[in-house]
Amino acid sequence: MADKKDWLAMTRHERRGALALVVLAVVVVIAMWLARSRTHQLTPAEQQQVRQFELMADSLQQAADSAKHATKTKAKGTKAKAQKSKAKAKGKPKGKAAPQRMAPVPQF
Repeated sequence: MADKKDWLAMTRHERRGALALVVLAVVVVIAMWLARSRTHQLTPAEQQQVRQFELMADSLQQAADSAKHATKTKAKGTKAKAQKSKAKAKGKPKGKAAPQRMAPVPQF
């Protein structure tokens, strides 16, 4: 029974800290509730501006994706051609290098 009493005994600083944490948790819950319950209706002009912005952002994203894809395929093609020409010049295909030996791990 004495063990339970030790768990419930708190100093003044511990009580203040616990109370501060409870108050902080309540403030966070209330702020979240207020943020979710508050709705803002857009005017038709604002809705049109949002649609235009989304269309512009989508077109910019598509342009960036296509440019990235074109750059990658172009780089792959020129790199592969350069390797083939080097391999033909040497007479044998270029393979992967042998893996390096690793140092042994110390045993304890």
